[in-house]
Amino acid sequence: MKLHVLSVVEMLSARGAPSSVTFVEASDRLFLLDCGPTDVAGHERAGLNPSDVDAIILSHLHGDHSAAFRFSLSSISIAASGHR
Repeated sequence: MKLHVLSVVEMLSARGAPSSVTFVEASDRLFLLDCGPTDVAGHERAGLNPSDVDAIILSHLHGDHSAAFRFSLSSISIAASGHR
């Protein structure tokens, strides 16, 4: 199993909004765990192809874990179709 932790910011940090985005590679599968606000470009910085995501898992519905859910779905769909 391999974890790609892309964004974790403390809840009350003065640096900006909190966010949780983690990709999990396990058994030749790629899972997106949480879709925080920084998810939209995070996969590209990590060298991950969004079309390879097999499932999205939301730990809970707070904005710092789910705000980019619809953008994540769009990104995965666009990447899978071969368009940019």
